[in-house]
Formats: sequence, C-alpha cells, structure tokens
Amino acid sequence: MAAINAVISVFYYLRWIGPAFRGEESAAPEISRWATRTAYVTAAVSVLLGLLTGPVLAVPGI
Repeated sequence: MAAINAVISVFYYLRWIGPAFRGEESAAPEISRWATRTAYVTAAVSVLLGLLTGPVLAVPGI
C-alpha cells in the first residue's frame, strides 16, 4: 500500500515541479519581490532556529 501511495504522490508533485524546472512560463505565476524576500527570510530564520536548537537543548537544567 505504501508503494502505491508513493507512486501516486510522485505523479502529483511532478505535475507542477517538472514544468517549473523546464522554465515553462504558464506553470507559475509572476512572483512579486515582496513574496520572494519573505520566502528567503523565513527560510533563513528556519535554518537558524534549527541550528540554534542544539546548543539551547544542551544547556543543563532546561
């Protein structure tokens, strides 16, 4: 059953990922600078929080 779900998910996700990497313009709408910057900032914050979690959890008494 898991293999069937994996195959279905591959077709579902590749339906929009494939055209995005091929550069077809109809696949993705125009993205504003604000949205792009927001995505970069949130990605950076997520990475930083992930990296800082280890030292914070290593503090004794927490």
